[in-house]
Amino acid sequence: MVLSTFRNKQIGHLKDLLNDNQAFNEKSLRRLINGKSEIQHGEVMFKVLRPADLKLDGERRSYLDRFNFRETIFDCERINLRNSSEVNLIDCLVIGTLSVGDKPDEETKVYLDTVAVTGELKVTGRGDSMASVALVSVQARTLDLYNFTTPDVTVMDSRFASTEMRLLGNGSLKLTGSELGSLSIAECDFQDVTFPSGQVNLKDLNAPRLVAWFSRWRFKPLKFVVGPKAVDRAIDSASRSDAKRREIETLKFLLEKTDISHSKRDAAQLKYLRSLAESSSWLSRIFVIATGGFIKPWRIVAWSAVVIFGFAEVYSHEASSFGTTNPISSYFDALYFSGLTFTTIGYGDILPLHWMRGFAVLEGLFGIALAGAFLVSLTRRYIE
Repeated sequence: MVLSTFRNKQIGHLKDLLNDNQAFNEKSLRRLINGKSEIQHGEVMFKVLRPADLKLDGERRSYLDRFNFRETIFDCERINLRNSSEVNLIDCLVIGTLSVGDKPDEETKVYLDTVAVTGELKVTGRGDSMASVALVSVQARTLDLYNFTTPDVTVMDSRFASTEMRLLGNGSLKLTGSELGSLSIAECDFQDVTFPSGQVNLKDLNAPRLVAWFSRWRFKPLKFVVGPKAVDRAIDSASRSDAKRREIETLKFLLEKTDISHSKRDAAQLKYLRSLAESSSWLSRIFVIATGGFIKPWRIVAWSAVVIFGFAEVYSHEASSFGTTNPISSYFDALYFSGLTFTTIGYGDILPLHWMRGFAVLEGLFGIALAGAFLVSLTRRYIE
């Protein structure tokens, strides 16, 4: 339902307004509103509301029971919603911080669709329940969900520099197609979680405070990426993730539940394909292909041959770097010395000199590593 509204352009006017006016920071946004109470953009009229228009008190609290707005720019340093049973914002921009709380003795329903917050977005309770919290195509520097219970929390196609969740009790937590930045979760109890990979910057999880602050400062909440292209990318990413999951589950099923596993050859091929499917990056995929996933011993044998013949080629060209008692006089002598060095036998009849000693040690290390890899491959292929 939500995805179809994006494609039909019923929602997304805020994204067009910001993109068409290149309003990607607060300075350019100030230039856009420039004391106006309304901004015409195509067929859509955006209202510009300030604290006096919302009748905010000294603590910037609103007393509206239903805080429902569409195509609205809130020019307020801070908006505190603690008295609203319903918060419904569509195609809205908050220049400042938006804080939403649960109304005393009443469940609060929160729904934000295509909303940008230049500061922090907080959804805070008193430990009581909220009806639901749904954030669709929302952008803010920080998302803070704190101290409430609810049957459902949904965050979809949204972007934050950092995300914090504390003291939450949820029946269902759905985080899809979003960029959550650095993520912090503490004392939460989720019954059902939907959380595809790729939404969290893992490098930021243990980042120093200065690095985390710089990341939030650099984040541009006004540079909206929502719209048909972003939604299509999210769908494609979800489809790829789902296809990959199905592939892994299929291989696991064939390996563990069928008679195919009775054939060592077929079982080894399934293990290899599963290792490829579980590779999370192109680099790990190349490593699996090169090593055969430590399931194909002959690939290790091939690499061993490459090392032995490759080092022999170097030794034959650097014959002057060996002792004069039994010098290397031909390629076969170099190949003989390379094989002894690779297998770490070392009879001592040919002695490397100077920097060639380090080169010989390097080949010995390759030999030890590849010998271990060969034994692992044999074990995984024929014994496991």
